[in-house]
Amino acid sequence: MRYQVIAAAILFASVVVWATGQMTDPAGGAAPTQAWEYKVVSHIELASLDEAPSFAELSSAQARKQRESAALENLNKLGAQGWELIVFNDEVSIFKRLGRATTP
Repeated sequence: MRYQVIAAAILFASVVVWATGQMTDPAGGAAPTQAWEYKVVSHIELASLDEAPSFAELSSAQARKQRESAALENLNKLGAQGWELIVFNDEVSIFKRLGRATTP
């Protein structure tokens, strides 16, 4: 679990560094850059759970449907706010959205 979170953070940092390097003006000057906002959401948070579910809750079909419904509702809310899913792994989801343009 810990290594997956670290790997996700490294991937996130790599994307930020790469994207920053891509935002230059071909004429040699600094072009206005789009600031990206990022959000990391745990799957427990995405499913609107206060804590990790027990084994009985995991095996219950009704509880599973409720978690799936809550997760879909939360994903739709994030999408309506402009967040795009960029990373999904066993523990977290990482979203990004376009922020304000900034001039360096």
